[in-house]
Amino acid sequence: MLCGIIRGASPFSHLPNDMDEQRGALEQAVRDAEAEHGPNSRQTLDAVRALNAHLHVGGDWEGVLACAQREHDICAATLGPEHRHTLLQINNVGSLLKHVGRRDEALATFRRAAELGLRIFGPEHAFVATILNNLGTTLQEMGDLPGARDQYARALEVDTAAYGTTHPSLGRDLYRLGSVLAELGERDDAAGYLRRALAVFTETGGADHPHTRMAADALARLGEPTQTIQGAMDA
Repeated sequence: MLCGIIRGASPFSHLPNDMDEQRGALEQAVRDAEAEHGPNSRQTLDAVRALNAHLHVGGDWEGVLACAQREHDICAATLGPEHRHTLLQINNVGSLLKHVGRRDEALATFRRAAELGLRIFGPEHAFVATILNNLGTTLQEMGDLPGARDQYARALEVDTAAYGTTHPSLGRDLYRLGSVLAELGERDDAAGYLRRALAVFTETGGADHPHTRMAADALARLGEPTQTIQGAMDA
């Protein structure tokens, strides 16, 4: 499939050693692929992805974003605007927009991805929860704590339907929901979710896992007694 995972040797493995020269060669490869095979061809997609990987190594996030947007456009043109691979690209573009600080655009992109994800996968698919979490973190960074709370709560419902009651993704949702409730000053509710997060992380990763320690530290900041926290981790 055109926008699927590409395996095998890269046609761009023989490049100059200089990073700037490599970038120039890869950009030329994109132009050549477009001219010879068309703007939405597999060859153009391969060339864009090779350029993307190079820019990622160099930390050029605006360039990576531009490549991701181009990958999305190719997927949308070849597979359709409501294909699951197109959705993956929309979510990726949203994450990159957020990474470069363009949060308003990221928020709009994640909202679009959430609507599309629900249409493609339905309300009980884990990837929908991933998108809702991305919405939540973006809203939280923008200072919309009630909005973030609502998205984390939706993500928790979706992941519970997808995984049941014990899965690391449940722990993530519980932790984020508890953390934003703590920011909102709802201490008792926050502690309840963080205790559940601690239980999930302890069961799935063990008492020494970084996520377990993260939940324990969050509970400690809320004033949970150390003995109570340690007892939950040792249970």
